[in-house]
Amino acid sequence: MGEYIKMKEITNKDYLEFIKDKTSVIIEDVEIKLQKNWNIKSYAPPNDYTPERTTVWSFPDRGDWATHKGNYRGNWSPYIPRNLILKYTQRGDWVLDQMMGSGTTLVEAKLLERNAIGVDINLDAVMVARDRLNFSYNSLLPEYKEPIIKTYWGDWGDAHEEITKLFPHIRFKS
Repeated sequence: MGEYIKMKEITNKDYLEFIKDKTSVIIEDVEIKLQKNWNIKSYAPPNDYTPERTTVWSFPDRGDWATHKGNYRGNWSPYIPRNLILKYTQRGDWVLDQMMGSGTTLVEAKLLERNAIGVDINLDAVMVARDRLNFSYNSLLPEYKEPIIKTYWGDWGDAHEEITKLFPHIRFKS
């Protein structure tokens, strides 16, 4: 089993420092290029997209809008977090992804104006997620408010300390 890693926030400043001398990371023998600058063609799924309303979900494709890519082992279609976020949250709510990987859920949270916390035990995965969050988004709606997106590297077992800082009203049992 791997070494225990105490949770540490990884900021955009940390990401920018990281990419000064790295153009890619290797995760499980797969090289993942860090884009640094994204050329985004669309910030949303196809126009005919409607949220799923049954227990059987079927999507026409994997989904490749915004910064979503299918090159990270174990990542999922952005349609899944989009459906869940739209169904169970409202603008300004918080979304937690305790195994964020390449950041699919956090990208959808950013696009849908939800605040988000992502945690991963693999620093390279956190940097891939930060890379995919490295885009400006303005929905052109006057009421749009840039969400807070926080990323952490380390063991999820320490998350209660960070969550208590963000949400002092939440108490964890010992």
